[in-house]
Amino acid sequence: ASSAGISLATLYKYFPGKEALLRGVHVRRLDVLMERIADAVRESTGPLDEMLRGNEAYLAFHMKHPNYLGMHLREGNAWFETGRLRCPEQVEALERGLAGAEGTFRAGIDAGLFVDDPPRLQALAAIAANQVHLSHWVEGGGKDSGEVVVARAHGHFIRGFCLPERVAALLAEYGL
Repeated sequence: ASSAGISLATLYKYFPGKEALLRGVHVRRLDVLMERIADAVRESTGPLDEMLRGNEAYLAFHMKHPNYLGMHLREGNAWFETGRLRCPEQVEALERGLAGAEGTFRAGIDAGLFVDDPPRLQALAAIAANQVHLSHWVEGGGKDSGEVVVARAHGHFIRGFCLPERVAALLAEYGL
């Protein structure tokens, strides 16, 4: 309220309580996040490129909105656990993101690129990995550049989800 230059009374005129305020923040931020990811993957050239572009957009969004990221991290939840999320907007965004990632993992498995594990499990693990990278960035005082965080995350993604015999060539192809 003070950052916006309004009183708490004015804030609570529009949001009757903390939960409503939290939902309002999520509605605003998650819509933008999902739009950024969709824009990023639109020009992808295949399943790996789609996942890396989506991950980059996801990481960059959170790093550009450190207060929103901090709000998530302070909740202390694993972001992939729908039963522990606080509002339906989070669950809906997670399910939309998981559906897209599952499809991409399925396509990557079919193309002989990704390890043949259940696509939903892989999508959940990718979300968990992104949370770890963002948490590590925050714990380090946000000192690493976005490029460093994204490169580290991309390397982990390739090593963790791609077929072992393809990892070295893919790391080289992406300059990691």
